Amino acid sequence: DSPEHRELIRHAATEGTVLIKNDGVLPLEPKKLRSLAVIGPNARSAKIMGGGSAGVRPYRNKSPLAALQERLDLDLSYAQGSDIDRTTPSIETPILKEALDVEFFNSYDQSGPVAATKTYPTTDFKFFGVPTDGVDPATYSFTAKGTLCPEFTGSHEIRLVQSGKTRVLVDGQIIIDATEGDYGKGDDFFGMGSAEITGELNLIAGAEAELEIQFSSEGGILMLGTRIGLKPVMERDLIAEAEEIAAHADVALVVVGTNDDWETEGRDRDSFTLPGDQVELIERISLVNSKTVVVVNTGGPHDMSWLDAPNAVLNIGFAGQELGDALVDILIGDKDPSGRMPTTIPARYEHSPAYLNYPGENSVVRYGEGLYIGYRWFHARHIEPAVPFGHGLSYASFEWGQPKISGAESTDISTPVTVEIDITNTSARKGTEVVQLYIEPPPSIIHRPLQELKGYAKIEIPAGETRTAKIELGYRSFAYYDPGDQFYNTLADNSPVPRERGERHIEPGWYVSPGTYKVVIAHSASNSHTVVDYTLTGEETRQNP
Repeated sequence: DSPEHRELIRHAATEGTVLIKNDGVLPLEPKKLRSLAVIGPNARSAKIMGGGSAGVRPYRNKSPLAALQERLDLDLSYAQGSDIDRTTPSIETPILKEALDVEFFNSYDQSGPVAATKTYPTTDFKFFGVPTDGVDPATYSFTAKGTLCPEFTGSHEIRLVQSGKTRVLVDGQIIIDATEGDYGKGDDFFGMGSAEITGELNLIAGAEAELEIQFSSEGGILMLGTRIGLKPVMERDLIAEAEEIAAHADVALVVVGTNDDWETEGRDRDSFTLPGDQVELIERISLVNSKTVVVVNTGGPHDMSWLDAPNAVLNIGFAGQELGDALVDILIGDKDPSGRMPTTIPARYEHSPAYLNYPGENSVVRYGEGLYIGYRWFHARHIEPAVPFGHGLSYASFEWGQPKISGAESTDISTPVTVEIDITNTSARKGTEVVQLYIEPPPSIIHRPLQELKGYAKIEIPAGETRTAKIELGYRSFAYYDPGDQFYNTLADNSPVPRERGERHIEPGWYVSPGTYKVVIAHSASNSHTVVDYTLTGEETRQNP
C-alpha cells in the first residue's frame, strides 16, 4: 500500500466510470448547495469487488457516504432506502466501532500459546488453507473481539453461517452456541457452509456492547470460517424514510447495486433486475427530488428500465478500494467521467443473446450464441438496447471532423491501415473523448457479425483545443477465423446423401477477403459518426491460426 498505488487505483476508477445520462445536474457545485440526501444500501457500505476468488482484502475501503462527509461541507443526511442482502451481511463500520482484534491458536479450543494476531474490518472470516502465517491450516481456532455500536433500540438477531464451529457472545452472554449439533447445509462457503443459525438479543441505540467470536476449524471442510451478521427486528418503510430526506434536500444521490454475495463465482445471479426494492426506490426518489443522481454499483449487466426517471446516471461498477473518493472526484467535476460501457444493457432480459440457452436443461448448457454476444447480437437481430456497448458521455462537449484513411490497399495488409480524425473540445473545461472504430465486412463464405470493434482512441483534450485521434488497423482487423471443413474431401460424391456443394475453406486459418469494407467511426456501437468505404484488392489471403 503506497500513495502511488492508491492514486493509480483511484485513477483507474475515475477513468472507468461511465456517465450514462445527464440533464445538466452533474457535475455538482458544492458552493451552490446546502444539503445532499445520500440514499441506498451501497452508499454507506462500499461494494468494491465480487465474491469468491475475486474477493481480496483491501488496504482501504472508504464508502461513498464517508468520502462525501470528509470532503463536502454540506448538510448530509443518509437513508438506506432498500434491503438488498441475499443473506445476512457481515457486521462492519459504523455498527462495528473499529476493526476486530483476532488471536489465532494451533488447537481446536483456543488453548495453548497465541500463534498469530491480526485485525479484520468485518465479521466475515473465510479461509482456504492457512488463515495467516504461523497458523496450522488443519487444526486451529481463533477469538475475535470488538465493539458493537447499535443504531436502533430493541430486539436484534445475531445470524451466522459456519464451516467449522462457532460461539458468539455479547457482553459476556452467549447468544449463539453452534459448537454442537447438526445445522444442515446452506449454499454459502461454496456449499460447504451451514444453513443460517440465529440468536436474539436486545440492544440500545448508542450503547456500546462488547462482541466476542470464538471459532474452531473442527468439523469444517476445505473452505473454513464463519460469517456473523446483526439485524434489528422491526418493521420499517425504508423507501418512505428515503423519500422524507430526499424531499428536503437540494440534490438526492441514490447509490444502487449488488454486492459480493450476489455476484460471485460458483453461483449465478437469480434475477436480471436490481435486488430488493431498488427500482421502486429510484422511481419514487426521482418524483420527490428534481435533481436526482443515480450511481450504479454492480459487477455486470442489469435491468435499467428505470433510466428515464432520474436526472443523471453514473455507472461506476466494482471500482476497487478507492471507489468512494473516485466517485466524489466525478460528482464534483474534479475528474471527467471518461469510461464507456463495457457491456450492452438489454431493454428486456428476453433480448439477451443467452436467453434461449440459459440455464439449460438436463445438466447441459448450450453456448448457442457463438460469436453473437453483446452488440454483435443486437446488431444482427436489429434490437435496440437500453444502453449500447461503448456509450458514455463527458462533462465537456466535442466536435468531430472527417476521418482520413491511409495505408495498405491489398489483402495482404503489408502495412497498417491508419485512421485519423480531429476532435475539438468546444467547451470551457478539459474533457476526455473516446473514438471507436468498427468494421463492417463484405459478404464472406461463413457467417460474420455485421460489425466488430477493431480499435479505439481515448484522448484528453484541453478546453478549446483540437487533438487528432489515431487508430491503426492490422491484418487481423480485417480478417475472420474459419475452422475449415477439414473432412469435406473425405466424403464421396456418389454417397446416398450427397455432400453439400458450394465454396468452402478446407484449412483452418485467418482469412482476409477482397472487397469493400465499411469503416465505421463511432461514439458507440449504436451511434456512428461517419462511415467510410475502404476497398482491399487482390486474392484472398490466409494466415495460420
